[in-house]
Amino acid sequence: MTTVLVNYAPGGKSVSHHHAGSVMAYVLTGQIRSENSATGPAKVYKAGEAFFEPPGSEHLVSENASTTGARKPARDFRCR
Repeated sequence: MTTVLVNYAPGGKSVSHHHAGSVMAYVLTGQIRSENSATGPAKVYKAGEAFFEPPGSEHLVSENASTTGARKPARDFRCR
């Protein structure tokens, strides 16, 4: 397992992408908007909440849900 700290500046986001392994994400501070091809429409996750992305699925949206403060979702990558 590898843990990665992702920090989005206000209004920051990632481009659509895939992960080879499954992802378990936990939001440390603020809010993140996330959408995954296997888990349904975009949802906003708040500090203290977690979400899962199955292996090989497409991460369609990953962005700071706030325009005023940096947010830190920590992601645990579990690769096959």
